[in-house]
Amino acid sequence: MDMFLRVSPVALVRSMVGLAMVMVFLAACGGGSTDPVTLSAPPPTAVTIAPTQVPIDIPPTAVAPTTPATPTQAAQTGTLEEQIAAGKILYEKTAGGVGCALCHGIDGKGDPLYAAPSNRGATADQILDAIETRPQMAFLVLSNDEVQAIAAYLKVLAEQP
Repeated sequence: MDMFLRVSPVALVRSMVGLAMVMVFLAACGGGSTDPVTLSAPPPTAVTIAPTQVPIDIPPTAVAPTTPATPTQAAQTGTLEEQIAAGKILYEKTAGGVGCALCHGIDGKGDPLYAAPSNRGATADQILDAIETRPQMAFLVLSNDEVQAIAAYLKVLAEQP
């Protein structure tokens, strides 16, 4: 008789990440303690920085890069392809500091471990509604442009097998 519970490595990592998030949250809010805690910080130190003038030589042929530097910039100003690419990064890695894929799965098909439904093909309005009405998503703070980029990526995911 096998006495060990078989757990997939992905589920184990997700559980550990979830536990770590709860521990960080509890540490940040005092761990649920009702005892008042007084923290004393050292007095501020004045720092004076002397202004300097550094000559900047920009050649007249210099052109600003056309590729946005961050997913947020791509979501705000990019083409549809750039928005989809930004949405992929936000979905997989950066939204809320962990990415939507942590709970909804890298393929967007959902994960019963987190009671996370499939979000393939979700519209921006559906994403905003979920963020506003589901307590487990309350930690997400996304701009409208970022939500639009994630929705563009989820539309692409919906077309995948």
